[in-house]
Amino acid sequence: TEEVRATEFRFRHKQGGWRRLEGYGRTIEHDGRQLLVVNSRDVTERQEQLRRIEHQRDLFAKTFASSCSLKSVSSVNDGHLVDVNEAWTKTFGIPRDEAIGRTAADLGLWGTSEEQRTRLLARLLEGEKVTSEEVTFQARDGQPRIVRLDGEIVDLDGERCLLFSGID
Repeated sequence: TEEVRATEFRFRHKQGGWRRLEGYGRTIEHDGRQLLVVNSRDVTERQEQLRRIEHQRDLFAKTFASSCSLKSVSSVNDGHLVDVNEAWTKTFGIPRDEAIGRTAADLGLWGTSEEQRTRLLARLLEGEKVTSEEVTFQARDGQPRIVRLDGEIVDLDGERCLLFSGID
């Protein structure tokens, strides 16, 4: 049987710069001799693009986590929280690990103002960006929290999500 092997290697281009190749090889028998057949492609730009994307993700994650503004990301489809930052957890008194995977309604954050959520979501789904919208939430301790909220729909790894940022 012919075994296919994949490897990545670096080589110096004739103009002096370094390039990355992804190569696939296998041995074949021809006229009684074992031969190695190799196909390769230049993956330098793809790797640089992946490094840039990873850098952007890392920068977003650090900015999100360290912001003094409340930040949350939730699924448009079912409303479950994908992520919240420390300012969010302090404002609402709900630890991050309890919030992730649950909805704001499950957590009681909308209190008696579920219609606010419905109106905000409808505006966002129509393509409108919410800016400086005053919204009343209810913290875990039952106290109201008036938050000036910004929000928009973003794509997160192929899933439509709501990105909210707010100031208590």
